Amino acid sequence: KICPTAAAIPSESRTSQDCLLCGRCSEICPVGQFNLTRPIIANAEAKDQKPGFTRREVLRAGGALVLAGAASPLLARPTGASPLRPPGALEEFDFLSSCSRCGRCIKVCPSECIKPMPLKAGAAMFLTPQIIPRQNRCELCQQCQQVCPTGAIAKIPIPQALIGRAVIDHNRCLGWSEGKLCLVCKEQCPQHAIESDLLHRPSVTKNLCVGCGGCENACPVDPAAIVVQPQAKRRHGKSS
Repeated sequence: KICPTAAAIPSESRTSQDCLLCGRCSEICPVGQFNLTRPIIANAEAKDQKPGFTRREVLRAGGALVLAGAASPLLARPTGASPLRPPGALEEFDFLSSCSRCGRCIKVCPSECIKPMPLKAGAAMFLTPQIIPRQNRCELCQQCQQVCPTGAIAKIPIPQALIGRAVIDHNRCLGWSEGKLCLVCKEQCPQHAIESDLLHRPSVTKNLCVGCGGCENACPVDPAAIVVQPQAKRRHGKSS
């Protein structure tokens, strides 16, 4: 029941190829009868064989190491790449190390604001989730946290689950550059992080903004006069 990929096959006492080795079954088992181990060899003589690696497995592992070394430049994180991650995502280095690219956060998002990164972003970031506020705002429902099987998106409450911070371009903002009454960004902010002065010019209260993107999504100026920028995150533990 707890398996995030429905990979458990109770009748056969094993899991299917969809198993991510997240260990949740082992953690929840009341009698501790789950072990993370190698696939069982379907051979009548397997019971008499000692655990070990076959020649084929050794060659396969060696080949994988060679390929990994050759691909390392391709897997490197692009310089300056700082995409907006779902609320609760770990610090970028930890996130890329933990994310399995399973796509569950993308599928569960009710506002469809989480999108997979394209191949042109680089092999290291390919298929990892990102938020593009101009297309869709995050509703801060935190369902992505509930379905992440690896802890790359940690279970931490709003507003600690920081996506980014909204920044206003005064040269583009209608309130600042033309003195017009707009304040759409203030109306759309669920965190009440945008205030306005006596001249109806908006400003962002940084300690309240979580970067949901409601302001950027609704801004009538194109390109938007207020955008969410990535911010450094704390290194949350996976058990957060």
